[in-house]
Amino acid sequence: MIQSKSDASLVEMMLELWRKIEGTNRRQIFQILFLMLLASFAEMLSIGAIFPFLGVLVDPDQLLRFSIVQALLDRWQLTSAAQLLLPFSIVFCLITLVAAAIRLALAFATTRYSNTIGAALSLDMYRRALYQPY
Repeated sequence: MIQSKSDASLVEMMLELWRKIEGTNRRQIFQILFLMLLASFAEMLSIGAIFPFLGVLVDPDQLLRFSIVQALLDRWQLTSAAQLLLPFSIVFCLITLVAAAIRLALAFATTRYSNTIGAALSLDMYRRALYQPY
């Protein structure tokens, strides 16, 4: 892969920025990356749950085709698939709320981390400017 001059300078700047970040802040980067992966998985789950949920709302009897639903009906002593609408709605709402909470936590962590890094870099620049010889 051929890198242009601006790509190379961007990589150099990122490496220099990485060297300026302290150890605890480096760990926080990996924690945010993990939170990003968790948020993307939760988002996929919530988006993927929309169409099955809408399908259940439109035609609850289509659930009877699945053996696991038959087992749930037997276990919970329900007589029709329409009685599963409330539990399915609650599960869908919970999935959506958990995904939203994870996204909110990610936004909070990212904002807090960027403010911490900005403050640390500003303090470093201030110290360098302050202690320069006349």
